[in-house]
Amino acid sequence: MTRGGTRIRALVADNYRTLLVVCLVASAVAGVVAADAVQPQSTTVTDERTLYEPSAAVSHGADVVTKTPVYDRERLENRPVYFANVSPVISGTVTVGHQGDATLNTTVETAVVLRAVGESDGSGAGDGQRTETTVYWERTVARNTTSATLDGGEQLRVPYAVNATALFDRVDAIQRALDSSAGETQVFLLATVHRRGQVAGRTVDQSEELRVRFTGDGTAVRVEPTGLDASPVTVTERRRVTERPDGPVVAASLVGTGAVWLLTFALVSVGVAVRYRDVRIEPTAPERARAQFESEREEFSEWITVGAVPDAVRSRTVVEVDSLTGLVDVAIDTDSRVIESGDDGRFYVPDGELCYVYDPPPEPTAGDVLAPEDVEAPDETERTFEFPDSDSDGSVLPADGTRNDDSDDDTGAGTATAAAGPAGAGDDEPTVAPEEDD
Repeated sequence: MTRGGTRIRALVADNYRTLLVVCLVASAVAGVVAADAVQPQSTTVTDERTLYEPSAAVSHGADVVTKTPVYDRERLENRPVYFANVSPVISGTVTVGHQGDATLNTTVETAVVLRAVGESDGSGAGDGQRTETTVYWERTVARNTTSATLDGGEQLRVPYAVNATALFDRVDAIQRALDSSAGETQVFLLATVHRRGQVAGRTVDQSEELRVRFTGDGTAVRVEPTGLDASPVTVTERRRVTERPDGPVVAASLVGTGAVWLLTFALVSVGVAVRYRDVRIEPTAPERARAQFESEREEFSEWITVGAVPDAVRSRTVVEVDSLTGLVDVAIDTDSRVIESGDDGRFYVPDGELCYVYDPPPEPTAGDVLAPEDVEAPDETERTFEFPDSDSDGSVLPADGTRNDDSDDDTGAGTATAAAGPAGAGDDEPTVAPEEDD
């Protein structure tokens, strides 16, 4: 048995109960883990569901009221620029609606806004600066409100008409009255859209603004719609989803559980064998001593040299050392080396008139690790069966080899006749059988 095998047996023998308890607990935990691995797992999933998606659009155009070499009397649609002397009134439609399974009360409020604004840098959090808008003056005219109840896919159309040239003149009149042209003047159509209702059991109340801005110098008007990209209205919902674990997770769990159970079964089997089968697991004292020596021999190999020890060293006064560790300590103290004799396997440290010697334990006889510790060897002495001495008629003679003749006459005669039979077997005359009585 190797030193590693002896150590394993010693570990199992010295800590069997602890190892068994640990393996039993690990088996129980592994069983729970395996059972949990094959069971469906429930998880909470967060979903974002769209209740409805609002839509908005603005159309614009102008009727040509003065015939020119460029335009006849016609309707101009969605042009980037309109000329004031040709088509002074810009008109169009604000169209709103929504997509989705929802019924909403929709209101569109329109107004024409004239104002002068300025922007300034304000104080903001951190290193960034926040831009603030200052409204110097503002005037709102031409208010209008339109409402309708819309289902998904339906639309509400609100018409408008703006004389942009007249509005620019009005802005100039306001600046002359204020005797100030501070700020940037703005002229735009403001459309505020309100949506209210119940969608999937939830209350919806949403507002958004659309703007159609008019810019120019009194001779040409540019139209710029903004705020048409409305975001969908969503809701966050949580739901539980049950899923079965995938194959690799289940396989890994079952393999680990099987390994733990197999180790536990092996330990239980060893315990049962030791208890009921008289099996020897714990290493014997010679095996332990030999394993300890081999470990020390490997540990202190740098202090040991294999060589031949002369008789002059062997004849010195011998000091027996009980361990290789102790002998190495002596070598360190005497600044010597340990000599391992190649012929007798003993270890020597010569020191003056003394010689320190360590005799390693012998190697245990090889045998079955699981063999009973105290089993008597079978008696291998050869046994010979001898037949007892017998008479010529096959009867067993007494121990002294003599026959007792004190018997009845008939018996004696019969015996004599039987004895004479073989003696006369070589005669030529046949043997006559006795006559029977009538």
